[in-house]
Amino acid sequence: MSNEFDVLVRDAHVVSPEGVTHCDLAVKDGLIAAILRPNSAATADEVIDANGKYVMPGVVDPHVHLGYLSTFEEQCEADTRAGAIGGVTSMQIFIQIKTKERFDSLRSAAEELSLIDFAFSPAIRSADDAAILDKAITEWGVPSFKFFMAYRAKEGPSLVAGSSPNTLNDGLMYEIFERMADYNRNGRPLTACVHAENFEVTDWFIQKAMDSGADGLRAWHEASPGFAEAENAMRACYFAELAGCPVYIVHLGATESVEAMTRAKRTHPNAFAETCPHYLGRTCDDPIGNLGKISPPIRTANDVEASWIALRDGIFDTVGTDNTGTKLEKKGGTIWEAARGIPGIGTLLPMVLSEGVNKGRISLERAVEVTSVNAAKIFHMYPRKGSLGIGSDADLVIVDLERQEVVTPALLQHYSDYNIYQGMRLKGWPILTMRGGRVIVRDFQVVAKPGSAKYLRVAQTSSPGAGIKGGKQ
Repeated sequence: MSNEFDVLVRDAHVVSPEGVTHCDLAVKDGLIAAILRPNSAATADEVIDANGKYVMPGVVDPHVHLGYLSTFEEQCEADTRAGAIGGVTSMQIFIQIKTKERFDSLRSAAEELSLIDFAFSPAIRSADDAAILDKAITEWGVPSFKFFMAYRAKEGPSLVAGSSPNTLNDGLMYEIFERMADYNRNGRPLTACVHAENFEVTDWFIQKAMDSGADGLRAWHEASPGFAEAENAMRACYFAELAGCPVYIVHLGATESVEAMTRAKRTHPNAFAETCPHYLGRTCDDPIGNLGKISPPIRTANDVEASWIALRDGIFDTVGTDNTGTKLEKKGGTIWEAARGIPGIGTLLPMVLSEGVNKGRISLERAVEVTSVNAAKIFHMYPRKGSLGIGSDADLVIVDLERQEVVTPALLQHYSDYNIYQGMRLKGWPILTMRGGRVIVRDFQVVAKPGSAKYLRVAQTSSPGAGIKGGKQ
């Protein structure tokens, strides 16, 4: 007699935004097939004993860069391995895609190399880039587009070394918001993702700081002030509100940005905000030097606490990593010469569990919302992703809130040969990651080969961000 299910996760305490349910989870054909009483009599080809530990939906990282200062293929294989070790089962990749040939090439490479499911968010940096808009929506099924209000100068200190000029302007961005809003009204959900930093402000202060001989992470923070981030966030949200387009402001960590998003959310129901682990666990005064250079900058201890409060209270909706793998050799020289970017995908969930849940800053239920549920809703993957309800993909993470590990590059196996949390002992780690009903990581050891990850095409009608709630303790 054949077994009822493919996999049975026994004695699980399943966490959702509504609370914790003690049950057995049954998996069939890669989906959650049944939620059963604990230690049920059900049979399965594979039985996993959760031993009463917490089981969460797989992490959805809404903000990943692959191919930054390296090839897409090299970083895809390494950083999705790190993501899986850290409990990530789905990701949204921000990347320039100007042609169908480029899209096909990236999709093929990711399907061959990634350990986790993926979606693409094409970057719009010029009117030429915008030419792919309709094709990307109707044929590729992308969930969003990325806009850089930063890096707009044709030359100047704010530009990322080696990057092409960003010729996007506010008029073009607003026009595209309107086109995206038309698609939303006609049942095709889309979200505008915006990097908010006023480049005129940052260029001015960066040049002054360089001329003065200032150096270090605090100088980088002061030369890219929080108000420049906040002003652009408010402007982008206002444009999106006028156009009727959902908007998602990426990587916020400044106290001023908390106030900016508080204002924006009062009038625009589909204005969403993301913070990152590095804004929740590091400061510009930490002894990590150039390793911590990223845009927007890592800020002060006061900004860290403000970001945790915003995450708890629902002003910040998600935690994404802005994963931008770099090597130590690119981090030399002054702070102005060092490359931007840090690895992050493998430490998203451990940082939220260690510095958030275990330190009493947020509840475990809120941790599930900000690491999985909300991103899945905002980017139109829910309830396929971000849920452990019947019919959802069997993407799950078993976590041990008492497990302590010291962060090292070797533990996470990412592309970068350093980590900004290196040497920190974090408490609360994934001990098993399952994607699509298949165990891909067990106790920090990858047990699956790349090649089974799926491209996440958005096609169905949905309401962007529907059901996202404010935070709670």
